[in-house]
Amino acid sequence: MIRLMASICIISFCFSFTISAEAISVSTKHKWSLAKEVDGIKIFEADVKGADVVAFRGETILNFPIERVVSSLADMERKEEWMHDLKEVRTLEILNPRVRIEYYHSGTPWPLSDRDFIYKAEFKYFPKAETFVLNLQNTEHKAMPLRKGVVRGKIIESNYFISKTDKPGVTKMAVEILVDPMGSVPKWLVNIFQKDWPRNTLTSLKRLMKDPTFKTNKRVAKYINENILLLEKGE
Repeated sequence: MIRLMASICIISFCFSFTISAEAISVSTKHKWSLAKEVDGIKIFEADVKGADVVAFRGETILNFPIERVVSSLADMERKEEWMHDLKEVRTLEILNPRVRIEYYHSGTPWPLSDRDFIYKAEFKYFPKAETFVLNLQNTEHKAMPLRKGVVRGKIIESNYFISKTDKPGVTKMAVEILVDPMGSVPKWLVNIFQKDWPRNTLTSLKRLMKDPTFKTNKRVAKYINENILLLEKGE
């Protein structure tokens, strides 16, 4: 997920990596109930056993091909344009072609302290389901210790499901978040703030898709269409 440079090697995928005991999947793990629908975006919520916060899911239809939508996840430089409240995102370590550890710094309304997160990100395209999945789960990394004035939160789990539809050039996207921002903020207040995250994020993504300066990543297109990931030397 670094921008295209010179010296490309081709790696075919014939095996699967996992983040945890459960392999990455095209299926959601939770039972969702519809909370509201705004501007063509459906917002769902789910109570998750063992979690003090509510999980939220947003679904929408994008009138753009799947290669272009997935390219937004690969473009680290432009994530701030569509990921709600994002201040900084960076790659801390590449574990293998499809798994890496990333750092995410999120802004919060005054007088709350900003939050940051370290998570393991795994992606995979499922040709039969014509669905691209990005899964995020909380982890730690020595390259990013705690920062003064910033509270270290936990991404219990987050998923991005990006699927082709029966209509050419039309894509369905769903985002799920189950995040504990930690700190002293009451959980009921956390749920109020996080409920709008899927809508804000998907609305901003639609705006990015319409931007002619945003280009579809050639490596992403190669992976989606041929199940081949193009990597650069040094990745």
